[in-house]
Amino acid sequence: SIRWRARAAWGGQAQGQSQLLILATELEHCFTTGRFEDSLAALERLQEAAKATGAEPFTGLAHFYFGANHHYLGNLQLSETGFAQVRAWLTPEQRAKLRGLIGLDVEVVGLAISARNLWLLGYPEQALARSRQALASAAVTGAVLGQAGAVALGAGLLCCLRHDEPGMAELSEECYRLSQKHGLIMWAVYSEVLRGRVQFGRGEHLAGIEHMWGVGWQHGNVATETDFFATMVADSCLAALRQRAPAAGAISPTERSRLLTIGQGAIDSMLGGPECDVVGFM
Repeated sequence: SIRWRARAAWGGQAQGQSQLLILATELEHCFTTGRFEDSLAALERLQEAAKATGAEPFTGLAHFYFGANHHYLGNLQLSETGFAQVRAWLTPEQRAKLRGLIGLDVEVVGLAISARNLWLLGYPEQALARSRQALASAAVTGAVLGQAGAVALGAGLLCCLRHDEPGMAELSEECYRLSQKHGLIMWAVYSEVLRGRVQFGRGEHLAGIEHMWGVGWQHGNVATETDFFATMVADSCLAALRQRAPAAGAISPTERSRLLTIGQGAIDSMLGGPECDVVGFM
C-alpha cells in the first residue's frame, strides 16, 4: 500500500508526513474499491495538505488520481485534464520518486488510461498513438507494473474494441506472462478476461465466455473494471446468441440457458442486483 511504501522511502522525515500518508492511503483505498466520489473527496484533502507542506510527490499523486477517478466516473474531459497535469508536472526525478511511493509508474498508466479516454471521445488514431506511447514509456524504465498496466489498460483493451484479434491475442499473452512471472494479481485478472475474449473470437463461444466469467472479477477484486468486464461478457453472450440462433440446431437448449444465465449475471454485476432482463437486449 501507499502507506508502507512511503514509510520505507521517507520514514520519519517530517511530522506532517503522517497525515499525508493517512490521506493518501484513504484515497487509494476508496479508488481501488470503486468509491470514486469518496476518493475525489480524499484527493482534495490530500492536495491541501501537500500544498501546505510542500510535499511534491503527493501533489503528483493527486493529479494522477484526479484523472483516474474521473475516467471511471465517465468525466472523460476532466480525466484528460488530470493526466495532462501529471505530464506537465512530471520530471524524471519526480517520476522515479513517485514510483517509489506507490509502486506504480503514473506516467505509463496515465497514458494508458488517457488512450481509453481518447478512444471513447471519438479520436481513435490519437488513442492508438497514446497507447503506443504508454508501451514505449514502460519499456524505457522496465517497470513491470507499468508494462502490465500499459498492455492491459491501453493496448489490450483498444485491440478488443477494434476487434483486432491477433493483436489482442499477443498482448493478452504478454500481460499473462508478466502477471504470472511477477505475481501481479490484478493484471492476472485482466489477462484472463482478455484471453477468454480471444477464445471467443476464435469461435469457441461458450468456452471463451466461461473463461471470462470464471476469473472471479464479479466478486469485487478488481472493482475499477467491473463494468468493463461485465460489458465484455454480456456483449459476448448476446453476440453468441444472435450469431447462432438463425441456424437450426446451432445451439442447444442447455447452452442457450447457460448463455442467458451468464449474460444476466454480468448485467446484474453492473447494476448491483437483478434489475434488468438480458432477454430484453436480444
